[in-house]
This record gives sequence, structure tokens and C-alpha cells, in this order.
Amino acid sequence: MAPPRMLFVNRDSEIGGGVTYMIHVASALMARGWEVDMLAPRGPALPRLQGSGMKWINGRIFHPIQAGKVAKIIERGGYDVVSITAYTVARATVLACKKLGVPVYNTMHGPAPEKRHEEWGRLYPDLDSIVVLNEFIYQHYLDHGLKESKLCLSRIITPWRAEPPQKKGSSFLYCSRLSKTKGTQCRQFLQAALKFKPDEIVVVGDGSMRKELTREFPSVHFVGATNETQQYFDRATLTAGAGYVAVESIEAGAAVVGMGFSGCLGAVTERDYGWMVSRNFGDHAGPKRAHDPAQLEHDIERAMAVYQSGEAKEVRQLAGYEFSLDAVGNQLDGFLRRLAKKESFSDLSHPRYTNDFSQVRPS
Repeated sequence: MAPPRMLFVNRDSEIGGGVTYMIHVASALMARGWEVDMLAPRGPALPRLQGSGMKWINGRIFHPIQAGKVAKIIERGGYDVVSITAYTVARATVLACKKLGVPVYNTMHGPAPEKRHEEWGRLYPDLDSIVVLNEFIYQHYLDHGLKESKLCLSRIITPWRAEPPQKKGSSFLYCSRLSKTKGTQCRQFLQAALKFKPDEIVVVGDGSMRKELTREFPSVHFVGATNETQQYFDRATLTAGAGYVAVESIEAGAAVVGMGFSGCLGAVTERDYGWMVSRNFGDHAGPKRAHDPAQLEHDIERAMAVYQSGEAKEVRQLAGYEFSLDAVGNQLDGFLRRLAKKESFSDLSHPRYTNDFSQVRPS
């Protein structure tokens, strides 16, 4: 019997959480007997994609007129399921899958921007499922009229070691793009972080504000954009970030200040862990919070206490139940095999049936 085959269609090969997610999903699925390929243009993350075991197909999909091209790739590859994440590739891909009768699903790392809701709305009837990565997004789509049977609540996925690495001294990390929004947030974090005088402060990421920030904070080590982020996560005792940055930092044993496009949500503690996860640690999940310098300093101080007291180990244990390759891989494998067979989810409250992530949160 031939192994099941899946194709990711992505708008880019940029360094970031989206591509990282696909690489780890592919790794988990391939370990469970799948063959996984990716259709995407060249980009700085291409070496990681090519080293992941996925076959890379070069192509930039951005317009519905390319549906015929996508259909040929799907038909030639004999794919059982197709995965998309961005509206730019969705239009052509959904048309191609509808023509071929191949199941297609969308993964949402955050709610669609308001300007895209109507456009996505025209595609929803032809999507077989939507995978959402936290409870905020899940509720968001229910509020916008999607049926629960069309939604699959899942999680970010990352390799999970038995024990975190040993750390020396104190190392603070900020990891994100340094565009106008995130660059301004980086400045706010650095202004607060310097008051605590850690042994080092590292900023990983590139963008329009990098040169400006480098001049403003000469004692901070600016790395730029890199595929080799693990060494910085492994050194960090405290990280400010959201999404993948938060999860990978927790895995590496650091304390985290949840900080993303939604603003600063505070230190990730054992008590607040479930709430933080449900809002992606502050990224694209909930109304934006105004910057409060005194509160940010308090949040950093609280996160330092989480690390120093050993509470970060408890947070790490909770996160391992939800974000590891085993936890998410088992869920997605079962979900996608059922999707590939075009089996109905009508007998389920929704396709979140292998892992009930809500059961691992502290009360």
C-alpha cells in the first residue's frame, strides 16, 4: 500500500514561525509513514527546507490564474491532502483541489485580518478543514459563523528534549523581525531589560529598525536573521516573544515574557500557562495592549523569579504535553489520514479527537 502524500503550498521560504511549523509537521508526519513535499519560491529558509527531508518544488503561487499549474503539480505528485496557510496561495490552490477532488485544509496561526475576512469567506465552503493553533482563533472563527465540525484545534509543534540544556549566567533574548511594530517593541524590551544588568542581551532578527537599534543599544548583541537560532534559545535564561519564540524558549528551559503583536501579556507562569497558550503568548490573539514601562519591568522581574525558583521546569513539563512532536504529530496524523479518506467528522464535536489539549492545563 502506497504511503499517504501531502503537499504544502506556501507563499515564501522566509525565516520565521510559519516555515518552522511546516518543517516540524513534515518531520512528525514522515516519522509516521507520510511523504511530504513543499511548493514554494526560493528564500533564506530554503537550506532548512531542503535539509528537512521534504522534496522542494520551486514555484511562486500568487494569483488564481495559476490554478492550472497547481493542479498539474498535485496530479503529478499524487497527493492525498494539500495544506495552505496564506490567502495569496489559497485562491489558486483551492480552485485546483476542487477541480481534482483532493482535500485541502488551511492552517491559521492567527485570525485573518479584517480586510481579508470577506475574501477568505468566499473560500471557506471549498476548504475541507481549518486547523487553528490556539483557543482564541478557534472562538474567533466560531464567532464568524464557521461550523465547529470544520475546525481542528491543534498546536505549534517542536522537537522536545528529555531535559533542557544547562545554562551559565544570565542571558536575555529578544527574537523577532525588527520591522516598525516589532522593532518598537524590541526597543521597549531593551530599555527595561538593561536595568536588570544580565550577563548578555541578544537580539535575533532583521528588519528596517535594526541599524537604528544597533546604534541606540551598543552593549546589546544583534545577530540578524539566521537559521541557526537554537544556540541562542539554549543560552537564554529569559526570552521575550510569542508563538514559536515562546515555545522554543520554554523547551530550552528559559522563562518567558509573552510579547507579540498584541502587546505584552506578562510572564508565563504555571498558573497563567493555559491562558497564555490560548492567546499564543501575545501574538495576533486579542486586543492590543498599550505599552506600560513599569509593568514591563515588573513582568521581566516576575519571569526572572520563574526561572530562579525552578517554576520554569513546571511550565516546561506542561508545554511538553501540548507542543512536542509526539503530541501534535499523533493528533495531525490521525486527523489528516481521516481527511485524506474524506471521512465525515459529523460524529465528533470537532476533529480534535486524538489529543484533548484542554485537559493538560493547570486549574
